[in-house]
Amino acid sequence: MIGMIKRLFDIMVASLGLLVSAPVWVGIAVAIKIEAFDRQGLMRDIATVIAETHVNMSSLDVKVHEDKTAIVSATVEIDSLAQLSRLMEKIEGVRDVHTVGREAS
Repeated sequence: MIGMIKRLFDIMVASLGLLVSAPVWVGIAVAIKIEAFDRQGLMRDIATVIAETHVNMSSLDVKVHEDKTAIVSATVEIDSLAQLSRLMEKIEGVRDVHTVGREAS
């Protein structure tokens, strides 16, 4: 899949007559949903895990319900399913996180 995306990018660059001196990485955007107990520092801890995994987070939305359940919807840019799996496992390890999964489209 990544190879196909890179090839399409190369074709677009060539057809526009652009010069690109370095390879350009195009990640696959994946929506994930995190359910956790809301607490001070929760978002910092989740963002730290994402950053330490060298994954880009391109969007984030958080809703907190009256029962202090936080629903975090994030879009991350990954390069493989293995990377996504590792990221979700690490997020599950964050204190007070209950579940992590792909968000339905």
